[in-house]
Amino acid sequence: MGSGDRVTGGALLARARAAAERRGVEEVAFELAFALERGCGVLGLPPGRLGPEEAGRLYEQLLATCSASRKALGAFYTPQPVARAIARRLLADVDAGGPVPRIIDPACGTGAFLLAAARALRRRGVSPRAIGCALWGIDRDAGALALCRAALRAEGIAVPRDHLLQQDALLAPWPRAHFDRILGNPPFVNIVRLPAPQRQALKARYRSFRNKCDLYGLFVEAGIDHLALGGRLSFILSDSFLGTDSFAPLRRLLFASEARRVRRIDRLAGATFGAKVRAVVLEVEARPPDAAVPVALGRIDAAGRVEAGHALPHAIFRRRAARSAALPEDARQLAWAEALEAEARPLSDFLELSLGVKTGDDGRFVSPRRRGRSARRCVRGRDVGPFSITDRCYIDYRPERLRAVHGARPRRPESFLRPMKLLLRETSGARLIAAVDTEARIPLDTLHALYPRAEGPNGRSLHGWCALLNSAPLCRWYALHHPGPHVKAGEVRRLPVPPPRPEPLSARLNALPALAAYLAGAPWHRDIEAAPEAVLDCLGRWMSGHRDPRGQAAIDRLCAKLYGV
Repeated sequence: MGSGDRVTGGALLARARAAAERRGVEEVAFELAFALERGCGVLGLPPGRLGPEEAGRLYEQLLATCSASRKALGAFYTPQPVARAIARRLLADVDAGGPVPRIIDPACGTGAFLLAAARALRRRGVSPRAIGCALWGIDRDAGALALCRAALRAEGIAVPRDHLLQQDALLAPWPRAHFDRILGNPPFVNIVRLPAPQRQALKARYRSFRNKCDLYGLFVEAGIDHLALGGRLSFILSDSFLGTDSFAPLRRLLFASEARRVRRIDRLAGATFGAKVRAVVLEVEARPPDAAVPVALGRIDAAGRVEAGHALPHAIFRRRAARSAALPEDARQLAWAEALEAEARPLSDFLELSLGVKTGDDGRFVSPRRRGRSARRCVRGRDVGPFSITDRCYIDYRPERLRAVHGARPRRPESFLRPMKLLLRETSGARLIAAVDTEARIPLDTLHALYPRAEGPNGRSLHGWCALLNSAPLCRWYALHHPGPHVKAGEVRRLPVPPPRPEPLSARLNALPALAAYLAGAPWHRDIEAAPEAVLDCLGRWMSGHRDPRGQAAIDRLCAKLYGV
């Protein structure tokens, strides 16, 4: 073939986009499917140049350019090397002369997993006819289903027409009551994005439904309910299901069940998907858990190479399912986290939490300059650093006016107008960033506001709490359990914190001079540790005006002692 026949990926995508603008994305999918089945040219490509993987990848890229379509479908299609690794492992025990397992992908898209499963079965010596009869797929996207069927036919696999169904796998009945293997990459769509009638239907049907969970969690529940005894499920999921509150019911279904066990969890390489998500591969077996069989933890890179890791007893995940089943790097890290939690209490025992103000229209209510008598200083998440706040904007804070705006949440004014409060960033990633506000600023919705409970125990100042929240031990614990980009209110309320302890005056009188000497360059003195509450208060105040590595090191050391780690 001459150089003039070559079409770059960018040029091909440009042609596909132009065709989609004229005829629609779905019509382009049908054209690609027809070209795959008949081996004819398409979009300027000569006959035979379009392979199954290329067609699926092109359709995925086309959806990516139509952000509304991609967001509505939750479509992030799987690279073939990753699908191949998952399918081969799931079908490694199939024998050519034995029964062929019934396989389904309930969100099959363009067929990456069904194609990988077909090739894995063929490697095991299974005939093309038997493979076609063993495969099922479900998807809502008619264009993707057409490409899936065409890709399988291009491999010589004829799937019966009623084995590939265009329907909602979460609400419509599946083609069989039970399957031996279930695999796929279910859609990453937050429940709140769905129409209200669909949310109500899902809520009535699924035990794991919560208002802020993702559809992929419901796919897991649907999948394990359709597993035959001894069958196995392998799904790509966001790792948020391991630590986020809204997935606690799903974790209980997985780890606290007597009817199934989690075989393994593998992290996927960060570059596997274009989506900003940390993905894992979950494998579940419909068999009662065995205390002697641990949960294997490993890694799969973008090329499909599987790296073995360590293993943890199933009992650990069962014990922690209600709170967090986040993946530690090793058993020592988990032991460290449990030691930190041993004598701690939830932060909500000591501090109340209020969400920041949501205006519904920042351009209308928030300004870099003061406008009008109702304007008050406000603060956004990006304006808060460890121990520090930068003033950058004002808000027209009139609750009655805000309530008239769709989506606005003015919250309770009395929460924000207190002389002192603690502000915690909501978008700080896998760590905690807090500062004390002493000027009654109004926090926006990228911040949480914390203040002492009137009826709760006293003994730790807000500056002391600020030091604790910015400390290395608590940030390390948080990163282990909640690796996502957002710091959720429920996660904050359940943060394990050491309760305040009374300190004799003599200990304070000895500790504070020793601390002053340490900050001035003297060696660490054990008198500092005799009054940790007083010292944390002083360090919190000191760090609000200084970026002092010795001050941060002192906070980390004191907090480690308070936690016993």
